[in-house]
Amino acid sequence: SNISKDIKEDFINAGVAHIIAVSGLNVAYVILIIWGVLTFVPVKQVYKVIITILLLIFYMNLTGSTPSIVRAAIMASVFLLAQVFERRPNPFNIISFAALVILAIDPRQLFDAGFILSFSAILSIVIIYPKLVEWLQKIRWYAGLNNEKIWGKSVKLILGLFFGTLAAQLGTLPITAIMFRKISVVSLIVNIFMIPLSNLTLAAGFIMVIVSLFSSWLASVFASFNIALMYLQLQAVKFSANLD
Repeated sequence: SNISKDIKEDFINAGVAHIIAVSGLNVAYVILIIWGVLTFVPVKQVYKVIITILLLIFYMNLTGSTPSIVRAAIMASVFLLAQVFERRPNPFNIISFAALVILAIDPRQLFDAGFILSFSAILSIVIIYPKLVEWLQKIRWYAGLNNEKIWGKSVKLILGLFFGTLAAQLGTLPITAIMFRKISVVSLIVNIFMIPLSNLTLAAGFIMVIVSLFSSWLASVFASFNIALMYLQLQAVKFSANLD
């Protein structure tokens, strides 16, 4: 709510509006932090899972319970419970269950832009992304990339980000075109460097909060680094959004 209308518009025009939504990546970091703390607590795994789920519910409420964060929290909780019951989680069942829970609480969410985009994006990744990877692996030069070398890992990471973004955008393209009356043609390229940078920003933010419990000076160092990093990202988004 503190992000200005102009900045939001820049993120939409650059095709990276998903970065400013609280969603799966945030939940993943929260789980990692909780799980990291609980490794020092001598309790059974089932209790660790229950504590993690309860804290995820608290985090979900803390961040406003938007459709994207509710979806991510429910999916993460079901995935954790599957580990306890030693069941293999099915992505379609988890996504469907998350949608049913949200709609049972508030059926009006079915017409909410956030709900539609969040679920269409995750479904697109689950359905389309594996097909794109399968096609990519048939290309000889890609199959010959060495995972042991930095170059091979880097190329695969960049292509993974590219095709992951492409999969999500193929599914959400008709929806964004109808809702926002625009299609970003630079978004695929912008996402390649914006996703890693935003992940780094998010990680630095979480580290800053944790470190602040022990050292305000060290927390300020992480904060200064994050401010500089976010400034660069905002300039990159603004430049990309203003391309003709």
